[in-house]
Amino acid sequence: MNVLLCPLNDPGYLYPALAVGRELRRRGHTVRVLAGPRAAPVVTAADLEVSAVGDGTALSVGHWTVRGPEQYTEVARAVRRLRPDVLVTSVLCHGALVAAEAAGLPVVVLGLAAHLWPYRDGGTADTCGRAWRLTETLKHYGAVRELAGLAPRHDRFPDTPLLGTAFLLRGHPVMEVPDAELPPAVRHVGPCWWEPEPSAAEPPPGSKPLAYVHLGRTFGGTSLWPRLNAAFTAGTHRAVVELGRSGAPEAAADADLVVGRRPWMGPLVDRADLVLTNATSAPVLAALVHGKPLLVAPNGSEQQVLAAACLRAGVARMLPGPGAPARELRAAVDDTARDAALRARAEEVGGLLRDGKSETRAADAVNRRPADPGCPSGPRVLSGPRVLSGPRVLFGAGAPRAGRGPRTARTPTRGQGCTPAPFPIRNQAPHGRRPAHGESSHAQPELHTGPIPHPEPSPPHARRRPAHGTGPRHGARGRTRRARPRTPGGPALGGPALTPRAGPGAASRRAARPAARPPAPGPVRGPPTGSPPGGVR
Repeated sequence: MNVLLCPLNDPGYLYPALAVGRELRRRGHTVRVLAGPRAAPVVTAADLEVSAVGDGTALSVGHWTVRGPEQYTEVARAVRRLRPDVLVTSVLCHGALVAAEAAGLPVVVLGLAAHLWPYRDGGTADTCGRAWRLTETLKHYGAVRELAGLAPRHDRFPDTPLLGTAFLLRGHPVMEVPDAELPPAVRHVGPCWWEPEPSAAEPPPGSKPLAYVHLGRTFGGTSLWPRLNAAFTAGTHRAVVELGRSGAPEAAADADLVVGRRPWMGPLVDRADLVLTNATSAPVLAALVHGKPLLVAPNGSEQQVLAAACLRAGVARMLPGPGAPARELRAAVDDTARDAALRARAEEVGGLLRDGKSETRAADAVNRRPADPGCPSGPRVLSGPRVLSGPRVLFGAGAPRAGRGPRTARTPTRGQGCTPAPFPIRNQAPHGRRPAHGESSHAQPELHTGPIPHPEPSPPHARRRPAHGTGPRHGARGRTRRARPRTPGGPALGGPALTPRAGPGAASRRAARPAARPPAPGPVRGPPTGSPPGGVR
């Protein structure tokens, strides 16, 4: 199978995709990774083949709301060049989703540690802005899809196009709202953990125990720096701060902080007593994989969802808010590090995550066929080469359902995606014409690829009574004269014509006809003369 990985190129999105790609390559599949200039060395370090893109910002999570069209262009160009069987991408990578739909390819999406959008049951209290987040995400996705020239979708659930063929969460069900119903395409696979080998052992050894701090974006919220300076000045722990995608450091001169940007975090988290974070997926999963308790301080975006998930799972505490006294902040760090019950719960959840099967489960989702047990409804990725005469239809993209209107077929058109078109109506004679003598109505049927026009009522003067024997008609005294039964196999069914009924004068009438003229067919059911095209009203 030919697999194209087109994740966002930031470490928190790129590394899990590389973990899945390495497992797929181990199984003998061809794996290529779409990567910009900064991500290409990391892909090479993972022993995977790079498919370079010129515009590195097209695959940057920091530009996902504005660079969707450029991302679609890059992925579509790679699809035409490499002809993959399946795409593997990241959540928020809308250009890849639209490119997969336009090409008729299945697409597997790697999500975060918890589900960001509303659940299916609808009864769970929305305390983390799930509905608002979905609305905003669909707004950006719809803009990319419109620029790609695809026809509008008609999905039962609004989040269906964002889920792809399969949507893989990297957390555990214990981090979801209890009894919440996830969409059928969503499943938990685990952290899919991979990162480059550390280049050096740091930080230098010291007398204080370590706390690992990972900063996220503020999204208009409050910066963690004032609280970090207060918590790690004359405190019990020394902090190793990973800047990540945050801004310039604001460490105080007397604060016990070691600041930097590193392409890995595992060795530092393993040496730390706790992990303090804004609650993004990478540090949360790193803490749990290594069995470390969490101290969370969320701002916006997915941070609210993941912080609530960690508190619900019993693996985290909340950092005191802005303006809290330094004594309270230092106590929060020390109490989190010393809480034996919190640590035991973190180790328990971490054991569920680090069972060594997350990459296997993710690769199975890429390989899974529709008939496999446990496979959700909708087409899955084929594990062999595809032989197709045209583009494939995406999962759930406006497919007809029972009781929801006329049966429709998916007819992809270039530049317009998959647009519904009625099935051809076969075995019908052209409207307004009866079959000729000896002509079968099943021979060489006319195909109508458009909707059947509804007949307009004929004006009163154009209505005629049906011919004798073709249907009931009322006599002068109001009695109903029943039609003569037809013999099976008449002209309408492709059989011989009915023999006219013999009676007085029948022989003379037949003798008076010209010899070259064929005998007239018997009575045939059909639209009366003067009926509008489209059938009998």
